[in-house]
Amino acid sequence: MLLMVLARFGTVDTLILILPLPVILYVTFRHALGRAQDQISHLGTVNRVYVAAIEALAHAVDAKDEVTHDHTRRVQEQTVLLARALAVEDEGEIQAIQAAALLHDVGKLASPEHILNKPGRLTPAEYEIMKRHALIGADILSVIGFPYAVAPIVRHHHENWDGTGYPDGLAGDRIPRGSRIVAVVDCFDALTSDRPYRLRMEDRDALQILSDRRGKMYDPQIVDAFFAMHGHGMVTTSGQSPASANAMPAPVRKPAKGTGEGREDLDLQTFFTLGRALTGATSISQLGEILWIHLRRHLPASVFVLYGYDGVNDTIAALYTAGHGASGIDGTPILVGDRLSGWVAATAQTVMNSDARLDLDEPAREHSPLRSALAVPVISNGRTAAVLSFYAEASNAFDDADRRLVEAAGRAVAGSLAGLAQGIARLRLTTHRLSRLLSRLTGRKAVCEAIVHCAARAVSAQLAAVAVVDASDRHLSIAATHGYPLSLVEHVRIGPGEGILGSVLQSGRVMHVRNVLTLPPPHRSRPRYRTSSFVAVGVICVTDRRDGQPFTHKDVSTLRGLAAPAALALGRECALLQAEAYAHAAAVDPLSGAFNRRHFHVRLEEELQRSQRHEIQLTLLMIDIDDFKSVNDSFGHLAGDAIIKSMADIMRRSVRVFDVCARFGGEEFAIIMPGSGTASATSVAERIRERIESFHPSDRTLEGLTVTASLGLAVSSPGISAQEIIARADQALYLAKRAGKNRVREYGQTGTS
Repeated sequence: MLLMVLARFGTVDTLILILPLPVILYVTFRHALGRAQDQISHLGTVNRVYVAAIEALAHAVDAKDEVTHDHTRRVQEQTVLLARALAVEDEGEIQAIQAAALLHDVGKLASPEHILNKPGRLTPAEYEIMKRHALIGADILSVIGFPYAVAPIVRHHHENWDGTGYPDGLAGDRIPRGSRIVAVVDCFDALTSDRPYRLRMEDRDALQILSDRRGKMYDPQIVDAFFAMHGHGMVTTSGQSPASANAMPAPVRKPAKGTGEGREDLDLQTFFTLGRALTGATSISQLGEILWIHLRRHLPASVFVLYGYDGVNDTIAALYTAGHGASGIDGTPILVGDRLSGWVAATAQTVMNSDARLDLDEPAREHSPLRSALAVPVISNGRTAAVLSFYAEASNAFDDADRRLVEAAGRAVAGSLAGLAQGIARLRLTTHRLSRLLSRLTGRKAVCEAIVHCAARAVSAQLAAVAVVDASDRHLSIAATHGYPLSLVEHVRIGPGEGILGSVLQSGRVMHVRNVLTLPPPHRSRPRYRTSSFVAVGVICVTDRRDGQPFTHKDVSTLRGLAAPAALALGRECALLQAEAYAHAAAVDPLSGAFNRRHFHVRLEEELQRSQRHEIQLTLLMIDIDDFKSVNDSFGHLAGDAIIKSMADIMRRSVRVFDVCARFGGEEFAIIMPGSGTASATSVAERIRERIESFHPSDRTLEGLTVTASLGLAVSSPGISAQEIIARADQALYLAKRAGKNRVREYGQTGTS
């Protein structure tokens, strides 16, 4: 037809009609190719979006359930390997299985955390809630609209081969193949991983469970393929079980013979005696000890731990530990929600017969004999204040009667904990106030007075005293009193072992006496006191409560708390006194008792700067004992030392208290006299010269010895340096020597006179 039409045209016309056809065909092909490339790019983008969605959901599951972290990754890898081993060749089905394996637990996002991470067996109601995660996960994934069937695999991965699974009760080949593959791999990895309610199993134990469930819960063909894959070393687990594979299972505890009405009577009696004993607890450790003493006789537990809640850091920590086999439990804080007891603290729910090793540190789990735990929360003011955790060496050691008994104890402890918390808060406030007060005080007297008054007020004592130890002879002396004058006892010295305070000093222990008549005869006589009760804690001693009653254990705890800042403050004052003594020793000449030359130079610089700053005069007096060498030659060096000491005493008594008297070297002395001019300094110098000249030694061996001294003085001038004024005073001293000794000479402004 086309040829007939073209035949009617000429050659030129035919060419005009044919030439556009290739161009049209090229443009059409290029357009179609571009659209195909856009479709491919779009598909790649969509695929990346799907992958990103899968990864985001997987991260959400990990964040929700930290216990199964990395579980989904291992299941994904091994599910794909198992699918290929089963000759699954459809790439779309492989991708669906890969995505479903990663997201098979995505429905757990809707599961409550206290159920998801419960370190114990789920109740029937909790199990029904947990079963919903398969349906919820399928609903979440169906919204995404994957290009392959992911949602059905997730929905049915808990179906059983015999039709007893959930949510739809499918059986046999009606269950999607991907679901059957995921179920086998998921089971094996869960068995060989740590869970909140048990420790991980060894591979052979997990494989035995799979074998037992073959043909019942799992597809026999898939189980056989997984066994073959495991035999070739293609299956990885989260780690090896810490428990020995050859260990014999611990016997299950038989029901107690005392169940029923007799056991209830026993529980009531225990609860009554426990409640009465708890009223006397004054500390957390004492409270824990009371609990353990009263409950250990009625529980199969070999270890007890009292965990306390720290609201600041949201952790619990072991405050009291008792029993044999608690080596894996220490005071390391446990985050609320972690381990077994942390879960109890987070949910305020009791856990019974969970694996006790879940509460232990990782290194201690392998060798620990503990197998079951009973952990009960202590609720105070609507929140968990503590956890009572009992551990036994037998599996399933605890029964409902044990649980009721410990829960009753927890309710009894709650009131005691609240009272202890209030007492601790008051003690902390009192201790804080005392610490702040002591930090502002200086001097041992002021510190001791603050301590004794605070202690007396804290325990309502009429009489109190603070004793301090003399480091030189280890004797006590009373440093401050409350209720009676210090002058009555300040002269008393108490040795170690003497009396009440001496006994406390010697033993280092608190002495709490409710009735003095119970003491040995030497301590019974107390005619000055109104009551027969007193407490001595370290350096603090109190007696005579204002209400006339004996002092209580709470009073002792209060004084213990105050003793810590008191000891620190007294230690600080002792250190300051010792530092002052060391500083004084470093500045004093040991022979003469005057300041040494190093201290002299430091003080001269200071006084010169002060005199120039305030525009006042300063006089430096240089003194030399005349012919001192003859004293040493005639009477010996010991006699010379005695003369040096006597001369230093004369000089110190002849000057003001703020003048600086120093031994310059050998038999030379120097005196810095701030604020003194020529007239007053000359008068002091003459007084010193006369007193030295009139000196008569008391030692008969020095009878007939006459001592004289030459003195030179120099008055400061503006801008003068320490070296210059020393040189001037030394020149004046030289002139006094040259003038015949036993003279006083002054260095003048225009020369030496």
